[in-house]
Amino acid sequence: MRRQDENGELYSLPGTDGCDYIDAETFEIIPCANFYDKNVHEVRLASMRGNQEALEMYQNWFENVIENLPGVHHYSWMNIERKIKTYKNFWSKHWQSLYNIPQEDTIENNMFFNKKWEDVTQEDIEHLAARLSSEMGGWVFHQKVDFSKPTPSITIKRQEPEVMLGFKL
Repeated sequence: MRRQDENGELYSLPGTDGCDYIDAETFEIIPCANFYDKNVHEVRLASMRGNQEALEMYQNWFENVIENLPGVHHYSWMNIERKIKTYKNFWSKHWQSLYNIPQEDTIENNMFFNKKWEDVTQEDIEHLAARLSSEMGGWVFHQKVDFSKPTPSITIKRQEPEVMLGFKL
């Protein structure tokens, strides 16, 4: 998951987000147990194509997982406006640094807006955050946001940890 450039500087290969577990001596990937398998993935994909029965199966499976396995609560999307600003001001630069791949600020490289990041205003961000919150079930930003294809949502019955109740990120 790492390479050296012509100056001997280390960088990561695409496919890692920079936080994989790596053996400090051998630099080999440390495998981890995973409960998400090909069958679950196929059910999730079917649910995303509009199969309501698959969506219910996926929701039941997911609720069972979070009820029975230890987990980490990830809150980076609790404040969508903040998350979009993070993409604008940090993530593009981070990926360039992590992968040693230059990436220009172009319309094609902005998965949120049909404009360069430098042309995105605070008002644009607030408007998109409101639309994402009310119209989409989620989105994987490897492709441009497409409001004509909302992602089906699941509802988790489990309550947030008490420490997070009412907390605004």
